[in-house]
Amino acid sequence: MASDSTSVPQPGASSQHTVVKILSTTREKELWSKFDLCEMSNGEQKARCKACSGFLKANSNTTLRSHIARYCKTLKGVPAQGQTTIGGDGGIWDFSTNMVRERMGKFVIQEGLPFDFFDNPRLTRLIQETLQPRYTHEFESFDLLAWWKRKETEFPILSAMARDLLIVQASTVASESAFSFSGRVLSVRRTRLTPTALEMCICLKDHLDAAERIQDKTNLEDEISIEVVVHDEEVQSGTSPPISDEELAY
Repeated sequence: MASDSTSVPQPGASSQHTVVKILSTTREKELWSKFDLCEMSNGEQKARCKACSGFLKANSNTTLRSHIARYCKTLKGVPAQGQTTIGGDGGIWDFSTNMVRERMGKFVIQEGLPFDFFDNPRLTRLIQETLQPRYTHEFESFDLLAWWKRKETEFPILSAMARDLLIVQASTVASESAFSFSGRVLSVRRTRLTPTALEMCICLKDHLDAAERIQDKTNLEDEISIEVVVHDEEVQSGTSPPISDEELAY
């Protein structure tokens, strides 16, 4: 057994390498709930602290426990989960990760935000440093299909529906827009185009975004200038209906 004086690598030791993927592990569940097992670009496996995002050697549970207990700057001096916290006004309140997930989920749905809105690591660090040090983004490696597979006997109908929906390959329409009522799935002009012209415009925008490597920064629902030209030509040929001034204003 390692002594208490075991040297613990400081977070950031693997900054020269990048994370290739998050691996699953059957090692101590309670301990590893605080870490991600990462495969690095150099082939090594590292443990990444979910609190401070620091990297440590993954082959020693003792090292990981020491990091959580003594060395993690984010968790240092913070009461354990389930204990009360003294707020800025002197009041006492309880931090609940379940409440955080629920409220963030409702916020994303109600505001029509992308599903990965809270995945930004800079946002996680901002919350930890200014609001709540115990905040962690727990769903980074969550396998939704595996979760529904485990719940198959409990929710047979819902799990079958989830399987059918989730295994469909990604289309040219963002998944969040499929559940949106804000009119972002198809613009007014696109609803006037013929199916062939509509497919051409969406595929062209996908191609142009890929050429500029900005697919993650733009929505395929956004119009491109050529759609105006295509629609005008179809209106003149009588294959598409025109757009009224009221519809354009809306």
